[in-house]
Amino acid sequence: MSASPSASGAPPAALARSLKNRHIQMIALGGAIGTGRSAGRLLRLVGPGVVPVLLMAAWRSTLILRFLGEMSTQEPVAAP
Repeated sequence: MSASPSASGAPPAALARSLKNRHIQMIALGGAIGTGRSAGRLLRLVGPGVVPVLLMAAWRSTLILRFLGEMSTQEPVAAP
């Protein structure tokens, strides 16, 4: 997929795949922490029985964000 020229007629700058594995891992970790923080109220309301569910949700969001990071660096596309 090629990038289209900008409105000024100048060719777009080349896109670089500059995200390293550690960057993608930190993005995924941030998503997992965000999921845990938003689900913290649930832990107080329901009790310790919800911990396995929260761990599964954190793991799932970590995987999804990691996969999204991989896809965004595999085929970078210029924004319109």
